[in-house]
Amino acid sequence: MANPLDLDIDYAPHEPDELEQSIFNILAAYLPHDSPTTPEEAATQIHDIFPYKNPNIKPKDSNAVGWCYAFWHLWFRIAPQLGYRDEPMQRFIALFKALGELPEIVIKDDDKWYNGRMVWQDKPYYGMMFSERWDMCSPLPNGKDNSNWKNINGLAAHLTNAGLDSNLYFALNCISSGLEKYDGRCRKKWYLEGRKATVALAAPASAVWMILSAPKIHEACEKELLDRRDTEWLEERARQPFSVARWDAWRNRFVALIDHPDATEETKEMAKAAIEAMEAVRPGSSETAA
Repeated sequence: MANPLDLDIDYAPHEPDELEQSIFNILAAYLPHDSPTTPEEAATQIHDIFPYKNPNIKPKDSNAVGWCYAFWHLWFRIAPQLGYRDEPMQRFIALFKALGELPEIVIKDDDKWYNGRMVWQDKPYYGMMFSERWDMCSPLPNGKDNSNWKNINGLAAHLTNAGLDSNLYFALNCISSGLEKYDGRCRKKWYLEGRKATVALAAPASAVWMILSAPKIHEACEKELLDRRDTEWLEERARQPFSVARWDAWRNRFVALIDHPDATEETKEMAKAAIEAMEAVRPGSSETAA
């Protein structure tokens, strides 16, 4: 089938089953900027292959909960492949909104966790798959390309801006990992290598949040918000709430990154854009960080 965006279904080592391929085909046809398919039409196409609606399509796990798992698993494999500022990402978000407006389907499986919940309104497995893919996209510590990391955080920011999801948990941890680590003067080899990777790969994704969602981030800082999910695995500083002091420190760090010896051209340009977005919300000091 046509796949103008050259999306990768990425199901190695096994081949996608009939359900997975059907969902992928709908997304591949819908997402291009010039696709004639509307978000509502694509949502209806997906709705119509749900097991309760179409018993002829037999996923590996034919119950409703298994279908939800398969759907959101594929959904978040596609998401990082979409440029966070490109039209296909905007169409992806429009489809997400349209899915939430579909008629209710109540899960009737014998499942103690999900029985009685609604497929499109409660979105079983959505949060789990989002968190899993977000973790997998991180470019650290292996020094991977950071495009997926920017895109998955861009998706989270767009959903937050649209009021379709609250992703301040992702925001705080992305910003903290890109701006609050390796910002000292240690000269040990392991530290310098970590700093270089963080400045080149993680800092640009921190900038994505400011470029797209500076007003939301500033509001969270003023209210000292903290999404209290399971944060025990995080470093201590990442478990602290948003604050105005952190906002100012982040801005100063972006200023410092413009002339940082490890900064790539991408890091420098995105730092400048982040500062501009932050200044539009709250003019700050011109002091630089160490």
